This record gives sequence, structure tokens and C-alpha cells, in this order.
Amino acid sequence: MVYGTAGIAFAEVDVSGTLIAGGSDDERFTGFVVGGGLEATFQNRMFARVEYLHTDYGDEKFADTGGGTFNVDLDSDVVRGAIGYRFDWSPLDLLTGGR
Repeated sequence: MVYGTAGIAFAEVDVSGTLIAGGSDDERFTGFVVGGGLEATFQNRMFARVEYLHTDYGDEKFADTGGGTFNVDLDSDVVRGAIGYRFDWSPLDLLTGGR
């Protein structure tokens, strides 16, 4: 199965150092995430998945000690994979004792 995904992303960034006015700053960011993946079943209940996600929080300006500003572009790219097993049970089995 090939699939796509999209959504909203949140991050909190703490920046500190000798170039930051005041020594440190923290900001909360809201951005978007888009991606896609591929999932395949093998050996009846086993599956494997690989997925790519790109997250973009935009740009943020921080004040530096010289009175100017510098720009930080916040984004990330993630590739992840998984191998899993699908159990053969239903929530109704818990209520009926598997009958």
C-alpha cells in the first residue's frame, strides 16, 4: 500500500549562546508536516513499512548582541522504517471469551 500524510506540527526551540541578546531565547513554533510511505504485508500477519516526513516551521529572527538580527530556518526531514506483527483478535473476543 502506498500512502500520503499531512498535518500540523508543533515545536519549542531553546536558543542560547554568546551571540544571543540576553544570553538565551525560546520560541514555540507551529508548522506543517507532509510525507508518504510504503507498507507491505508478508508471511500472513507480518508487515514492513518505510516512511518519509518533511516538517517545516518557517523562519524566525533572533536578536543578536550587536543590535542586529539573525534568521533561523527551522525544518526537518525524517526517514523511518518498521517491522510489525498484526495479532488475530478482536475487542469482542474480550467480551465474549473468544466464542
